[in-house]
Amino acid sequence: MANLSVLVSLGPANAPVLTVSPAVLPVSTGNNVITWSVDPASPIQNFVFNALNFGINTPPCFANLRIGNTQITIDDTNTIGANPYEYYVSVLYENRLFATPPVASGGGAADPRAAGRGSPSIHNN
Repeated sequence: MANLSVLVSLGPANAPVLTVSPAVLPVSTGNNVITWSVDPASPIQNFVFNALNFGINTPPCFANLRIGNTQITIDDTNTIGANPYEYYVSVLYENRLFATPPVASGGGAADPRAAGRGSPSIHNN
């Protein structure tokens, strides 16, 4: 089992934008745990995680979504073949909601990089 990390950043303070790194997370075959956490270099550190969403339906390879104030984790069995999965993550900061670009395809196997939408994605290999 691999533990994979996505760093989440919010900033700058005068016009906050939520970003993730890497924007495309490559995932090897097998059981994996993916964790989204606050990037130590984020200009704003005290935001709270709110949601992780894949669009209309969560793909069947993802399970056990856990959302805490300081991180989000999900299990990825990566057993249904090579596919990219768009997602968006949202956080709360000073009673305002900030999110990465929305999932335009409704979830599933769509490649946001090819479509130029800019949504982050998990790419199961």
